Amino acid sequence: MRIAIVFESVFPDYKGGIERWYMKLSRGLTEKGHSVVYLNASGINEFRDGVEYICLTKNPWAYKKGGVRSKRQALSYSFAVFNWLIKNQISAVYCSSVPILSIFGVFFSGIFKNRKDIYEWFEIWPLRYWIRYSGFFTGPISWMIQLIAIQATGTKTVFTGKAFNDLKKMTIKRGESSIKLMNGLCESNIVLNINNTEIRNDILFLGRLVEEKQPMLALETVKKFAENGWKGMFWLVGDGPLFEKIKEKIKDLKLQEKVILLRNASDDTVIEKFRTSFVLLHLSRREGYGLAVVEAAFNNVPAILIDYPDNAATELQINPELICNSDSIESILEKLKYTFVNQAQIKLQTKSWVEIAIKNKSYEKTIESVDKLLNS
Repeated sequence: MRIAIVFESVFPDYKGGIERWYMKLSRGLTEKGHSVVYLNASGINEFRDGVEYICLTKNPWAYKKGGVRSKRQALSYSFAVFNWLIKNQISAVYCSSVPILSIFGVFFSGIFKNRKDIYEWFEIWPLRYWIRYSGFFTGPISWMIQLIAIQATGTKTVFTGKAFNDLKKMTIKRGESSIKLMNGLCESNIVLNINNTEIRNDILFLGRLVEEKQPMLALETVKKFAENGWKGMFWLVGDGPLFEKIKEKIKDLKLQEKVILLRNASDDTVIEKFRTSFVLLHLSRREGYGLAVVEAAFNNVPAILIDYPDNAATELQINPELICNSDSIESILEKLKYTFVNQAQIKLQTKSWVEIAIKNKSYEKTIESVDKLLNS
């Protein structure tokens, strides 16, 4: 079977959990004997691990000033997807809902083709979030486009109960929609060596440097924690539109000796920082799954989260006692102190979660489910 993967971003050229997942998905389907074409907008035109990468746009996608996506770029990618799928013979398409306009390129091309299309809804943004992201005029229009896209998609895959319920509520013809809850996005083979006597001192931030991840709040919290006697380092790993502002914030808070900002860090570097960190400070307002949190857990590092309504990472329930009920610095500080003092106990709890996740929430199980859906 010849399968097209429709997702604009490519790992490791673009760092991110969802990019890593699509890399694993495309490779996994290739290993199952399929011919996989990865239709991207990242400037990648080559074969990697048996997958054919084809860039459909002249320029790689990028954030606009302020950390929002370019509507023109997203529209251009959608048209390019439509044109490519119309001109080429494909048996099945697996399409990401990011950017959402790419869904229409797949949907309208599918009218003229006899093939199986599956749409992955990693998350569904509520109206309030669209307004925060795009403003009071464009936000509601974008939400309406999302609503239309949901109706246009037939077979849908999701990874959290939240996404499943949101899609179910927003699907008008509910009886005609097929929403499949996938197993998970975790590794399947890992050995955790736990040293209960080891005391780690560092704190890690891992993620895109965008407003919703709240790196500024993380810096302010770390500042207060240092004032309370903490002696470790804060490793801020990521890239994005806030990079330069974060550099300035570090200077303003006089944290140059305490914070190291790592841009485009390699996997080896990230693992090295996991090994010295006692916690992942993950204060994101919105998460579709919580891939950074999972990666941290698999490196035996617990995560502090905030119980925002759009934060699906809390659903993972890796370390429930580390979920803050509010986003006040005082609330986060209390969790930092608790985590630092109870490192041995929390490591064992994290290890227990990982041992279950290896069996029940693996990438491999999800890829098997996707393969079955594509062949059904």
